[in-house]
Amino acid sequence: MFTSAVESGGLQDLKAMLLEELREQRPETHVVIPSSDGETLASVYRDGEVLSREERDGVIEMVVRLPVAALGRLQRREGVEVFIDAAGSAPE
Repeated sequence: MFTSAVESGGLQDLKAMLLEELREQRPETHVVIPSSDGETLASVYRDGEVLSREERDGVIEMVVRLPVAALGRLQRREGVEVFIDAAGSAPE
């Protein structure tokens, strides 16, 4: 991609491309974590970007962007549910 830092707006296309690449590496994901699992909750905040959070009935439901490696670790945690789709929502 050719871009210019001299011309006004010359970096906008590059910024947009880099943002898209970052989003592909960190898919939007719906995660359900038991309220008692502070370790997992802390790791989500440490490793990712929390887009929304709702607490109810002993669980924390979140929509997050996490690196693929962090998603793999979450999927292996007992009691944690991970739903990966384009909208980042849990299946009906």
